[in-house]
Amino acid sequence: VLDIILTSVTTTTHYFSKMIVAWLTVMLQISTILFEGAILLYIRNAYDEGSGLLKILTRYNLLEVEATTFKSLLKVLGIDQKLLSVLGVSMIYMLLGVVIVQMIMVCISSFINSIEESGAIQAPVYIIFLIVYYVALALNAPAKLSSGFGYYMSMTPIVSMLFMPMRLLLVEVSIHEILLGIVLNICTLIIFSYYGSKIYHYGILG
Repeated sequence: VLDIILTSVTTTTHYFSKMIVAWLTVMLQISTILFEGAILLYIRNAYDEGSGLLKILTRYNLLEVEATTFKSLLKVLGIDQKLLSVLGVSMIYMLLGVVIVQMIMVCISSFINSIEESGAIQAPVYIIFLIVYYVALALNAPAKLSSGFGYYMSMTPIVSMLFMPMRLLLVEVSIHEILLGIVLNICTLIIFSYYGSKIYHYGILG
């Protein structure tokens, strides 16, 4: 099938189309979940301000704070504009990191010719991500994220999608550091876009 497709489009076009489709799929799923959740919460809030739902959650020990309405729940949880901005910036880092990882995986997959080879490659990739995850957990402290290894990892492309959100939640991060991390991720994305298409071309036709 791939041979037939490449008679009509170039490998570069095919490479970027795969990336765009994958990225749009992620965005569509996230948008759908947020939209449906917002509608359900709005309906529930219009009905009884969420008191019935909160009572059920409290009865089954799914909610450990005392709140009778959605408004009081937001106050108890401390959800304010600052937290929402932190979540927004974290989402930007996460999306940039996911796209870069997708590019790497697409390039690697271009050299795979069988299911056995695919299985052999998956294990090392999972191990690498597990190592990064546990390192992030080990450095999940204000002192370790304010300087040293955790500080630099928060602005390093790919791994910053784990470290920067932790820094934003635990310590004060300047706008210059946030922008620097985003710019570095974007530059990495551009570099991978250019060289990734060439690697993909070589892997498919080589």
